[in-house]
Amino acid sequence: MTKPAKAPALDQLQAWFLSQCDSQWEQLSGVHIQSLDNPGWQVRIDLEGTRWAGREFPIQQHDASEHDWLRCWVTGTQFHAAAGPCNLDEAIGIFLRWVGADDAPAPRGAAVDDWLRQRWAERQQLKASDEEHEG
Repeated sequence: MTKPAKAPALDQLQAWFLSQCDSQWEQLSGVHIQSLDNPGWQVRIDLEGTRWAGREFPIQQHDASEHDWLRCWVTGTQFHAAAGPCNLDEAIGIFLRWVGADDAPAPRGAAVDDWLRQRWAERQQLKASDEEHEG
């Protein structure tokens, strides 16, 4: 039996993002990807409220050429990457390996809606339980 193909990095990042959504995290935090003018990419992923906040991350970098380069680091509760114009996939891959993301693709269609409804319901149950124990 062959192992299913690994989902592309962007698809895995979407799945990781979805797994963090709890009706609060995505309102205050998120994933930010923008282009740089040198040219290249900048990535910032907020980790506040996740199990990776405060976790050690060894700075990673490579400089193969003027436009083939990459730097990844964590400052406070944010993962950062700066990369050459064709190194975005590599930067996202480093993040995904660090967080131990699943190789599976993100759900599609109604499965996303179902997943979010379930996650938010679980969050509300936890909140009610916490309030019950405090009161």
